[in-house]
Amino acid sequence: MLASRRDSDANNDCETLPPLGAIVARIDSAYEIGDYEQAIRLIEQDFIAAWFGMMPMRLAEIVQVLVRHNPPKGRFIETIHDSFFAGNLADTDGMLDSGKTLNDRVSQVAQRPANGGFPAVTAHALVNLLKLRMAGRPVEALRLAQEIEPHENLLQQAFGSVAGWGLFVTVQQGITAMYAGNFPLALQKFEQARTYFVPEPLAFLRRDATLKAALIEALYGDTERAKQLLEEAELVPHCGSWVEVELDSATKIVRALTGGLAADQALEMLETIPGNELGELWPVYLDALRRVLVDLGKPAEIAPRLAAYEQLQSVGSAGEGYTGSTIPLIRTLNAVLRGDVVEAREKLADADQSIVLTQVVSALVELASARPREALSKALSLRDQTRGLRLLNLWRLAATAGGHLALGSEEDCRETLEFALRQSGRVRPSDLMVFSAEVRSFAENKLPDWPKLEQPADGADILQGYRIFPDGGSTLTERELELLRSLAGDRTREEIAASMFISINTLKAHQRSLYRKLKVKSRAGAVLELERRGLH
Repeated sequence: MLASRRDSDANNDCETLPPLGAIVARIDSAYEIGDYEQAIRLIEQDFIAAWFGMMPMRLAEIVQVLVRHNPPKGRFIETIHDSFFAGNLADTDGMLDSGKTLNDRVSQVAQRPANGGFPAVTAHALVNLLKLRMAGRPVEALRLAQEIEPHENLLQQAFGSVAGWGLFVTVQQGITAMYAGNFPLALQKFEQARTYFVPEPLAFLRRDATLKAALIEALYGDTERAKQLLEEAELVPHCGSWVEVELDSATKIVRALTGGLAADQALEMLETIPGNELGELWPVYLDALRRVLVDLGKPAEIAPRLAAYEQLQSVGSAGEGYTGSTIPLIRTLNAVLRGDVVEAREKLADADQSIVLTQVVSALVELASARPREALSKALSLRDQTRGLRLLNLWRLAATAGGHLALGSEEDCRETLEFALRQSGRVRPSDLMVFSAEVRSFAENKLPDWPKLEQPADGADILQGYRIFPDGGSTLTERELELLRSLAGDRTREEIAASMFISINTLKAHQRSLYRKLKVKSRAGAVLELERRGLH
């Protein structure tokens, strides 16, 4: 009787709470009074709400006690328990042979009872997907997500009674694709998630999908679309989930990039976001910060922030997906703006070469390295991959226009720039800077509607951007040309000195003088300058 009265009081209290809070309160109440069967039933029915409504460690603690005191063989709660406490994919009766794909394992166990068969395999796979992504290995996580996808009907049959299950899985697939660098797939999944019926307690999942789509659009897509998505997300009420902190950070990032703020105001907004409230958003945050600092004419100011993030264990595997490529690509773009193509090439090598963002930046680096044919070839091959991502396509067009101009095809350059102008949406200074100085000058003279790059504020770095034509520089003597061509080969300094009948110290002095004339710092830089001047 006492337990019934407590349960009744708890239910009355829950009526005054928001829907998500009410679910959590009911679970907590049943657990505290020792009604473990009711607690299990509530968790199984609303596991997604339980996960996002209470801190995961608290839920894990409750599940561990429930399974230990009342082992519910063949029920979802046992799969939840195994997923929490298994280090990797649990191996039940040897069904998870390490040499088999998920597809093999699903085929092997599809006919088994619920707890020992398909649901256990896929639930553990989903947990591993999240673990991989949180560990900074999004490409591996996406590969696992794509293995799971063909079995979604079976997944729905197994867990369809769990409120919001399909929505949760779709949102996680989208987030995984986003951090793996597959932006088109991510946008597709987020759009799919926004068509789901959303139970009121899980409204934050719709907000999550909408804001993640807005982030992609704000950074590499259509800023007007990003604004629309932000407005839609802001209509979704807060539910009291722990994930809301990260979603509030996402809101600020989108607003900083699309809210029509002056660059210094946008920077101030970004800097109000505490690092511990970013969660997985840190690469997006750094990307947004780079853009705002370039708008301010102060791209160098991001360097100490990059260095700080590089010290963190959570930044993930270098060179894997968008997560592992953000820092090297920011360093690459900053080197391009400084005209340091040697550093740009070095940093670019650390990024994931398979993702479209890296490939577009690579085309720009080829252009800045006086390799217009290679830049043009890469840019043209990426046409289909950048479709639907307006700003990323604008970067591709910058490489295309520069390649045409460098090869003497002014009409093709003009047509490319006119096409770029027809794309809708705001063009920021950071977008204009991906066009070479020569292309911007050409566009301003030939196209009346071409936006001009405003001078940065006082105290800002002077951003001239990169050039695709040699700027002449100091005239080289025949002796210096001989030395420069020798440096382009694979001979050692000792061998070069012997061939020129000078001492190694004299050669070093000539090198220093040559580097000053060429405005480079290394042998690699001198060789690139040889290519730029067409002297090889």
